[in-house]
This record gives sequence, C-alpha cells and structure tokens, in this order.
Amino acid sequence: MSKNSLYLMISKLTRFYRTSSNKVFIFQIEVSVQEAPNVFSMMNGNKADMKIEELIKAQYLSGLTRIEDTKSVQETENVKSTLRILEAQIADATAREWKINASRSRLAREWDKWVYWWMRPEVRSFYHTSSNDMTGWLIPLFCKMDGIMYDSSPKVEIRNQSFNAFSEQFLTSSVLNTSYESIRRLQKRMEDLYENTTTYNLLGFLLDILTASERADVIKYFLDKRSNEDYLKYALFRMATLTHNQAKERIEGKTDDDAYKSISNFVKFFEEEEIYDVPNQEWSNRYLFFCNVMAAEERNAKFEFWYHDENGKLIHYWTKKSIEHIWPKSKVSPNGGNGNVSRILLNESEVSEHMLGNLVFLHTLDNTRFKDKTPTVKRQRYFDLRSQDEDGKRFYSRGMLHTMAAFGGEEWEKDIDMVPQIIKKRHTNEIKILRNRYGFTE
Repeated sequence: MSKNSLYLMISKLTRFYRTSSNKVFIFQIEVSVQEAPNVFSMMNGNKADMKIEELIKAQYLSGLTRIEDTKSVQETENVKSTLRILEAQIADATAREWKINASRSRLAREWDKWVYWWMRPEVRSFYHTSSNDMTGWLIPLFCKMDGIMYDSSPKVEIRNQSFNAFSEQFLTSSVLNTSYESIRRLQKRMEDLYENTTTYNLLGFLLDILTASERADVIKYFLDKRSNEDYLKYALFRMATLTHNQAKERIEGKTDDDAYKSISNFVKFFEEEEIYDVPNQEWSNRYLFFCNVMAAEERNAKFEFWYHDENGKLIHYWTKKSIEHIWPKSKVSPNGGNGNVSRILLNESEVSEHMLGNLVFLHTLDNTRFKDKTPTVKRQRYFDLRSQDEDGKRFYSRGMLHTMAAFGGEEWEKDIDMVPQIIKKRHTNEIKILRNRYGFTE
C-alpha cells in the first residue's frame, strides 16, 4: 500500500468517524446468557420465536469463534512509524475478522448438516422424531446423558428453563470446546447406528414396538459400542417384556428370577396350540414382526420398516400390524370336505390353525384382501408383481421375507388331509428357532 493510498484511507475514515459520531448513537446493553432468550423475544416482537436448538447453536457459534482482543500501546517517533503501525493494525484486524467469519461459517455448516440429516423424512421416521425437533434426538439425549433438564416445549418459560440449564452445564467458557466436541461425537454415532445394517434392523425394531417413553433408554444402549451379539440379546429380551435394566443385567450375567420367568413365559406362550385372538396377541405381533426383520438381517439387508402411502407419507408397518393364517381358519370344518380341513384330523395331530406354525405377520389391508383364500391363491397374489388385487390397490407386504417364505410352499393343497402335518412341521421348526434364540436348547 502506497503512502498516498494510506493517507487517502485515513482521511476517509476520519470523515466517516466525524459524521458517525455526530449523527449515530450506539447503545450497548449487557445481557446475561440466562436472559438472552427473553431479550430476543421482546426485541423481536415475538414474530420469529427462536427454538432452543437455535439458541444453543447461536451460543456455540459465538463462543467458539470468539478471539480475545489483546491491545497494546505502541509509542511512535514520527509520521512514518505511525503509518507503519496503523497499516499493521488494519491488516491484523482484517485477518482477525476473516478468521472469525471462516470459523463461524465452518461451524454453522456443520450444525446445519446435522439439522439437514435429522430433517430427512426417513431419518425422522426411523428415530420417531417430529419435524419440530430440528436436531432430533441429538440435544435431548446429550442432556439426558448428563442428567440435566431438557424440554423443547414452545412455551417460552419452559424453553428458557431448559436453555438456562444447558448454558450453565455446557456453554461456559471452560467447557465450551469439550461439550461441542461431545455433541459432534454423539451425532456421528447416531449416524453410524442408522447406516450399519445390524444396528439399523435391531434398533429400528425396538423403536417400533416399544412406547415413546422407552425409546431414549433403547437408543442410549445402542450408542455404546457393543457387540452385535449383545444388541441381539437386548432386542430379544426387550421383546419378551424385560425392562431396560433387566435386559442389561441379564446380558451382563446377573441373575434375576423375575426376568427369567418373563422370558420363559414368553417362549412357552408360543408353544401353545392357541395363540391367535388371545390377550397376549401383542406377543404374536412382536415375534412374527421380528421374524421378518431377522429374515432381512440374515441376508445382510436393511428391513423396510415403512412404506409410502398414496400421498407420499411414510407409514410404519407396525402401525398397520395384523396376524394372518396361512391355511385360512374359515376352511376348517368338523368333518372336512369341500376344500376344508377336518377338525378331527387337526385334533388327532394335536395341532390347531391358531398356532405359531400357521401364522404370519401381514399388513392389515393385505390381511383383509386375503380373507378366506387358500395358500395357493395367496401365493399367486403375493408373488405376481404384475397383478393387482380385487380392489385395484397394491399389495403392501412383499418386503416381509419370513411371511413370503411361508406362502412359498406348494405342498398345502396337494393333499388337504396333510395340512395338519404341514402345520405341525412348520410349528416344530418355528419353536426350535425361537427356543434357540433365547438359549433354551434342551
């Protein structure tokens, strides 16, 4: 920079300063972190209410990119040295501003990338989060792990309490960097759970079948890097009605008579001849749904937990669950004949059309369309991708591999008198698989 250019710049800055100092008044108001949400809402006229995730993001961007201004007084001997010092100061200020903006932009892009990931419809569907939760489970779980209050309620006073608690714990200068790095690692782990086939299948299954209040503990368990064997055991135990703590303790080798009794009762339930239309049919839904998830897992494929309806909305199969008979219950009569199976033959074989060997998981609309159709007709509809059902609508359950395999056999109607034996054979095989899964090998 030439001396003439520098003099010209100083002259312009001087004129700007004189004009500004005469025409512009600046009021600086010191606001505490705790009062920041209230002040913003007041000055904003409640027109654009910031969500708690936005407040947290703003604090991180501000705190992590703040550079301490170390001022020094330098004595000058003449105009030449003064100009040299001023030039250095302008260059330093420009560099500092560039560094702050670059750092802030980088952090903002990273945070926005997280928000974009959580706002993807399939991610929201998998983790069961709302579009109102900009960071999904990220901030709530981060807070829960440290035992602090978090509530994203739209009510200002509740949101402020959560933000203040978060600020006191994670936004002070001494922990700002470490807390942000912890959030970054947590986000990466949540993405890993979604991308990995095994954790996707097992975690997705549990998030579907368990209640909303249980999901946080389930995700926390999966966040710890464990073996696939432990993940599978945990899913099996939670499916069999064990609590989070009971499942963890059993995997760790601790004995619990109540937990063992729950598992034993769950397994014995399926060994019975009548498990359809009973008080514990929820267990049948859980296990037969799980069989389809595991059929995908055994092929190293991600299970399809949802589908797009006619309006493009993601619908969970679990919300449309039903149990379907392979051999229809309507085609069982006291003495057989006319395409019916004899109740006498079923009783002689000690089997029932309502036992595990004759049941599969199916979308409720597909169940309705099957009605009293024989396995042969069901198989044709199940596998013929070109055909439509009688009502002209699609068949929803073609991704259910365990269900598909059940309808795949052609032996059902070769000899109707053999149906009891076919059910018994399938039942024996299904029970063997079930018992092996829970470690009952005797």
